[in-house]
Amino acid sequence: MCTPVKSSLWRFLGVVLIGQMIWGCTPDPVPEVFVNTIHVEVTSGANQNTAVAVDFVVVYETALLETMAKLSAGTYFAQKDQLRRDNPQGIQVMDWEVIPGQVVAPREVVFSQPIPLGGIFFANYLSPGDHRIRIGPQTEVKVLLGPDDFSISG
Repeated sequence: MCTPVKSSLWRFLGVVLIGQMIWGCTPDPVPEVFVNTIHVEVTSGANQNTAVAVDFVVVYETALLETMAKLSAGTYFAQKDQLRRDNPQGIQVMDWEVIPGQVVAPREVVFSQPIPLGGIFFANYLSPGDHRIRIGPQTEVKVLLGPDDFSISG
């Protein structure tokens, strides 16, 4: 038989255990983007010999990352301004507008928040396709803009 002290102790331990299960199981977010330099190379016939907009989007919110990772470049560029207005703390955008054959100086990446959860490149090509690439843990990235699509190395 439990005494009132033992009974209170068991209730307290039960509350602590349940609290740990509810709040203690969610790990803190971990940065997934470590890029510090971006190099952009534009071939002479890039985007069917037309200027191309390229954006590197750093995402700081999990739900927003899932949404952004599904957007095609066409949809992203059509919604870009609204996405920035709706998520001023959720995304950071670095953008370029380049022409075929242009020499582009490397750009340093400085994160606006401490935990970047994802990084996605979008290129606004004339040709059909998603024209979207999500990067991993690279510290240096080279973007190669070709005639109908782009690629990432690094």
